[in-house]
Amino acid sequence: MFYDARQVANWFIKRARRDGREVPPVGIMKLAYFAQGRCLAKHGKPLFPNGIQVWRIGAIIADICNVLDVGEAKMPRSLNVPDVTEPQTVALLEEVWNEYGGRHPYELTRLIRAPGGPWDIARRAGGWYSWIPADLIKLHHEASIAHVQH
Repeated sequence: MFYDARQVANWFIKRARRDGREVPPVGIMKLAYFAQGRCLAKHGKPLFPNGIQVWRIGAIIADICNVLDVGEAKMPRSLNVPDVTEPQTVALLEEVWNEYGGRHPYELTRLIRAPGGPWDIARRAGGWYSWIPADLIKLHHEASIAHVQH
């Protein structure tokens, strides 16, 4: 199923609350980025249509920035958007949460900004605020998943 990035962000907000974790807005957005990559790698299609851009703080989904203050340190309140309910998508988001949900946003930023990764390639090709193509995200996350499985 196809969702909006804000729905994915909201799922992570609610999931963090369920675990009693505080995840700041920038961390929530980075988790949404990893969810997009995981979906592209596993299912060959995006989880959400919202574009992802190259910013100094990493991969940014402007539609999430528009509803969350990414400079805020406190975890945001739930968003007024429909819940993600489709079981396959919930399972994928759980995978991402289990792998990345306990990591500090700075560590997630470091992973996203890794040399040779989609953020780095898009930045070198198009500069700041350029779009990160879905095919770059897909290839990178396919390689990451393959590396973890071996």
